[in-house]
Amino acid sequence: MAGARPRPIAQRDLHRRPADRGARAHGAAVVPFPGGAAEVAAGRRRTRADLRSRRRGRARFARAPDQPGAEHAAGLLPGRRSAEKGLADARLAGGRGPRQPGLGGGAVWRDENPARHAEAVARDTRGRPGPGRAAGHRAGPTGSRLPRRHRAAAVHHQGDPCASPDGVARQGCLIAVSRDAPAARSGEPVLVVRIIARLNVGGPAWHVVLLSAGTQARYPTLLVAGSVQRGEADMSGFARERGVAFLSIPELGRTLHPLNDVVALWKLWRLCRTARPHIVHTHTAKAGTLGRLAAWLAGVPVRVHTFHGHVFHGYFGRLKTLFFITVERALARITTKFVAISPRQAKDVARYLGLPPDRVGVIPLGLDLDRLLKADAELERRRFRDEIGARSDVVVTMVGRLTAIKNHALALRAFARLPHGSPRFLLALVGGGEEEGRLRELASRLGLAERVRFLGWRRDLAAVYYGSDIVALTSDNEGTPVCLIEALACGRAVVATNVGGVADVLEEGRLGLLVPPRDEAALARALLTLADGSARERFGTTGSTAIGERYGVQRLVRDVERLYDELLAQRPGRRVAA
Repeated sequence: MAGARPRPIAQRDLHRRPADRGARAHGAAVVPFPGGAAEVAAGRRRTRADLRSRRRGRARFARAPDQPGAEHAAGLLPGRRSAEKGLADARLAGGRGPRQPGLGGGAVWRDENPARHAEAVARDTRGRPGPGRAAGHRAGPTGSRLPRRHRAAAVHHQGDPCASPDGVARQGCLIAVSRDAPAARSGEPVLVVRIIARLNVGGPAWHVVLLSAGTQARYPTLLVAGSVQRGEADMSGFARERGVAFLSIPELGRTLHPLNDVVALWKLWRLCRTARPHIVHTHTAKAGTLGRLAAWLAGVPVRVHTFHGHVFHGYFGRLKTLFFITVERALARITTKFVAISPRQAKDVARYLGLPPDRVGVIPLGLDLDRLLKADAELERRRFRDEIGARSDVVVTMVGRLTAIKNHALALRAFARLPHGSPRFLLALVGGGEEEGRLRELASRLGLAERVRFLGWRRDLAAVYYGSDIVALTSDNEGTPVCLIEALACGRAVVATNVGGVADVLEEGRLGLLVPPRDEAALARALLTLADGSARERFGTTGSTAIGERYGVQRLVRDVERLYDELLAQRPGRRVAA
């Protein structure tokens, strides 16, 4: 391997975090992702782009020493903290394999003294000139000249967004890889890039974070997301708490924006070319379009897309829906597998896209319900009801974004139909969004100001659910509503409009009351039915017993890993385009 030229992968301008030290204790290796020291060590051939970069003075090439089977300790530190504290031992198998998806092994730079090595890496990444060298000629970990664009691979494992102004190719992450992780034909661990338009509070974001965290042991995953919209709560902190490697692409948002969409597509393509994942799994419409196209252009072997909403009818306007269906039919030709989150949604996908049933799998949502079930129900109930001044009132709670598709106005108009007196109903709206101002105005106009509480976004959902008597959903369209699953797990009675995948969750009305969409009179009658405590108890007991196994995160992880196993078995050793 002596004399091989490394492929330049820019690694500057990174937000830095120490690597996860707990990975080693669980028998896991830590591999850099994407690019960085492993790419440098593997001796990648130069491309024309590399030569152009060199002519511009942006890259200098160094030779990797002949050390087959060597170990590499890479660490980037936040700020100027001591190098020793950020040292991350990354053990990589020696020898250069074929150019396959995933990160190849190879001999790497290493100083036998870990502290001295870490100090050299930290000095290099802070941009200090090496001993006896002019500024711009950095010192490598062994004292050899390390190119400016070849920073040692180490970035946050805990998940701060690391998008730099220079693009996604300047990123890297440390991904913990279990020794039991499946390997491609080349012997490399299988890598997954999971893409979602934004990590706002909602079912899709909960789903992808829990899934990414749960599959890390067998399928190391990088989660890529765009920016949240104004007024939306950001769940990137939840991803950090779960130890998910997270990359932010601000241009990848929910709304259509031609210039931003092109930039996001280019960044995603470059990420796939740099990281060479075996699987790209996209979620939600916008991320699904750009992510699958980028993965196909980059030659990623397996491309999976999960639908989270019933977007083929009732979600967009007529023309936008027609455009969306046309785009999805075209993307179906480059999609390996579609995933629906409910049986009803799977039928819609197959019918509208003209797909055979075996192209669409059903994997229901998986949620971390233990955090709710382990709470002290009585304590949380008293705390929440004291806060909102409920006393003996029947508390009806709605949890979700205050947006038009959720149609909270229907609940307000139904409340206006309820008789005054005993029992007294109180409506608690948990969430935020662009409709809040109009909803406050409507509540005041209907004379409900004293009976409605706008509580904003909250983290104490156990208190919210246990403090409620009824949980309501009035959406015009839904995929699989998380709030209903969580409410049923907590033993609450639920009432919901019969749209999308709601009937699948409520088992056609066995676990809760279903009402026609946009029917305020039917909703008011359902609320009066559930005003009876015995009726609420009957529904609550039935729901809590049935919901746990169906929507647990462990079941979700098993289903997705089984899907990945099947798809990889059908395409062993598929190479990524060079």
